[in-house]
Amino acid sequence: MLATLLQYNLDTINDCDIPTYDTIRANRRLTSYIDLTIASSTIINHIRNWRVVDDVNMSDHRAIVFDIVNKPNLITVSSTTRWNTTNVDWESWANSIQQGLDDHNLTRSYIDTITAPDDIDYTVACITTCIKSSCDQHFPGTPNVDGVKTPWYNDEELVDLVRQQKSTYRRCGGVF
Repeated sequence: MLATLLQYNLDTINDCDIPTYDTIRANRRLTSYIDLTIASSTIINHIRNWRVVDDVNMSDHRAIVFDIVNKPNLITVSSTTRWNTTNVDWESWANSIQQGLDDHNLTRSYIDTITAPDDIDYTVACITTCIKSSCDQHFPGTPNVDGVKTPWYNDEELVDLVRQQKSTYRRCGGVF
């Protein structure tokens, strides 16, 4: 998980002492902080009032709520320099995207029925994730142009964790 957070420049928002999981089993109270709220650098500075809600009792996991203020422009412009697009099996790439869309039940008929802005945002985020995931899987990355290593990459323990995570990801066929 750490490697993924670092790779995609994500951060956790959880910032309170209230456990997100709370239940009683066999006359024992079990608590944990297992549920994480993770956000990208694009939106993290717009999240306020993160909190765990005690009075929603639909699960052993407590509800997490927060406000998004001054909604950021989530549309970013980027170039294809993130990936090397030469010698790509485009059919395999397209099939991978289609599989991702199928996994999220994003069909043409579903998309045609969308009316709420939040549903549009969610759908766009899912499609974007499917495309990026397929690109990461099928396109070789571009080399670091300035040759400078990322500071955390100089830490041997983290480098080893990244290797283990990538190895596990490849053994699983790139699907979680």
